Amino acid sequence: MLPLSGEAAPKSVIQLTGVASRYVAFFIAGLLVLLGLFPMIGAVLQLMPKPVLGGAELVMFGTVAVAGIKILAEAGLHRRNMLIVAISLGMGLGVAAVPEVLRELPKALHNIFESPITVGALCAIVLNIFLPEEFIELEEDEFDPEASVLQVMHYPDVAAKGEPASPVAVAQLNRP
Repeated sequence: MLPLSGEAAPKSVIQLTGVASRYVAFFIAGLLVLLGLFPMIGAVLQLMPKPVLGGAELVMFGTVAVAGIKILAEAGLHRRNMLIVAISLGMGLGVAAVPEVLRELPKALHNIFESPITVGALCAIVLNIFLPEEFIELEEDEFDPEASVLQVMHYPDVAAKGEPASPVAVAQLNRP
């Protein structure tokens, strides 16, 4: 469920710009080191209006969110993964919305679990380990929505699943 690297911002910049070359990264790193040697350039950058910086952050963090959604979509959103995501998001958002739930914890545990990201990530890891995969994947393979649609299109008189079928519908299904 979790990405293999701890930093999501570079992934979002790569997705935003389409540039993933390490040579570009080395060039930018060298440029930043060089700019760090000249305090006057830092002072000029400090003059950048906060809304401009906020706009850049908005795009970057929005791209991080979309990259996370893309990871979820590539993992497949069957019942097991949806359950893991829902519970993990709920736990993380719960800690963010009601931090008082942690006040009875010892100080060491409170420091660990006060971050909603930590709670959500640990919840996802634990659920990923303990929720079984086998029966959910079998259940997924049994349902083929395209085949169901084709069957209804070929045999419109056939009753829906769970309803008694008319004799005409049964005769249509049994014909060669």
